[in-house]
Amino acid sequence: WVSRRIKGLGLVSFANQKTSNDNQQGEGLASVRERMEASALRILALRSHTRYELGRKLRGRKFPGAEIEALLHRYEEIGYLNDEAAARSWVRRRLRARPMGRRSMARELSGIGVSQEIAELALAEGYGEEGELESARRAAQKRLKAFRGKDKLRERLLRFLQGRGFPAGVSIEVVDEIVRLEAEAPLDDFDDTPREA
Repeated sequence: WVSRRIKGLGLVSFANQKTSNDNQQGEGLASVRERMEASALRILALRSHTRYELGRKLRGRKFPGAEIEALLHRYEEIGYLNDEAAARSWVRRRLRARPMGRRSMARELSGIGVSQEIAELALAEGYGEEGELESARRAAQKRLKAFRGKDKLRERLLRFLQGRGFPAGVSIEVVDEIVRLEAEAPLDDFDDTPREA
C-alpha cells in the first residue's frame, strides 16, 4: 500500500531528484537512491517499522548513511514511518502470536527503537483493562496441550509463564485456576480464534 500511496499523492521519489552537476556521478547516486527506496518500500510493505528498524535494515544493505537519514526523514514527514503506530502494531501482533508479560514486551519494543513513553502508551492499549491476566491465561492454555498428562503440571506452567515475562502474582493466579479446572474436568483444546464482540 505504501507504493500506491506514493503514486496517489504524486510524490517524487528520491531517484528522480538530481543532486550533482556531474551526470555520471549523479546517475550513480540516483541509482543508489532508487535501489534504496525500492528496498525501503519492500520492507515497509511487509509490516510497519520504526525509524530505527528501517534505518538498521537499510544500513545492513550497505546504503550510504546520509542518504538513509534523508529517506527516513522524508518517510516520517509523509507518514510512512510512525513509531507510535509501529509500536501499537507490534504489541497487537506479538500478543496474538505469542502472549507474554508487559516486561518482556517492553524489552522487545526497546529493541526495535521505541521510546519508553511511546512503549507505555502501546502497552496500555495492547493489554487493556485486563492487563496481563488474560494474556497469561491464553499462554498457559496454549502450553497446557504440551504439558497435559505430565507430572508437576503446576511447576511447569509457572516456569513457562515466568519465562514469558509475566509477574509472579499473575502467574500463580492463572496456574492455580488452570490446575483447579484441569482437576475438575480436563480443559478442551484451547481455541484462540478471535471472537467477534
